[in-house]
Amino acid sequence: MPVIHGYIDQRNFTESGNRFSFVLISRRSRIFAGTRYLRRGINHEGYVANWVEVEQIVYRHTSSLGDTLPMMSSFVQVRGSIPFFWT
Repeated sequence: MPVIHGYIDQRNFTESGNRFSFVLISRRSRIFAGTRYLRRGINHEGYVANWVEVEQIVYRHTSSLGDTLPMMSSFVQVRGSIPFFWT
């Protein structure tokens, strides 16, 4: 059974009369996970160590008067260990 290893958080705030939601989603690979000093590089199946995908979502809600359209923006960053065999 696959397991999602990660983090999710949502914060709401108001700026200049507009309501915003900020969502942070972090998904970490369950296949080659571990601490940095114990897991490095790439394994024989092609999975890099400490692979993480982070998505940041900003959502502007409609105003109560209906004069502002809802807008959404998303940014995705993928990072992981250098794909190199360590011995």
